Amino acid sequence: MLKRDETAFPTLKEPLTLYMKVHATIEFGEGPDWARVTLTQKPLRELFSAKRLCEEKGLEAVVLAANVDWNQEEEFRLSGHCVRVETDAFRFSARPRQVDYDVETDTVWFNDLEMALAHQDALGLQWHQGVLIKGAGLPDTLIRQGVLTAT
Repeated sequence: MLKRDETAFPTLKEPLTLYMKVHATIEFGEGPDWARVTLTQKPLRELFSAKRLCEEKGLEAVVLAANVDWNQEEEFRLSGHCVRVETDAFRFSARPRQVDYDVETDTVWFNDLEMALAHQDALGLQWHQGVLIKGAGLPDTLIRQGVLTAT
């Protein structure tokens, strides 16, 4: 069993909502526009534990089951929700029914996430109305779809 240093994990004072832009893993594939996860201390600790496991064991990645909300989830009939955690980043994915490709979120870099949690400027992550957003143009999409309001 691996010994863990709990102080290495970022601490959340309250749940964090993270929206991420989504793309298909093939050129002309279709999928949802975005995915949303709510990070509490437990899922955040699991992400960082998987990161550390990759580092300690020399693994390319660890894949875990994940609880993800995808817009248009019923339309694409998504299944196999998971998160792929690497030593420096993670991304969520799922498979639309009756196709031969996956959809996945933009990659979230651990360093950027830690900076954003400390409310420092982070490349590719931005705060908008108390939620964290990953993906160019995604705030406009979320506003247009009525998920967020314009400020």
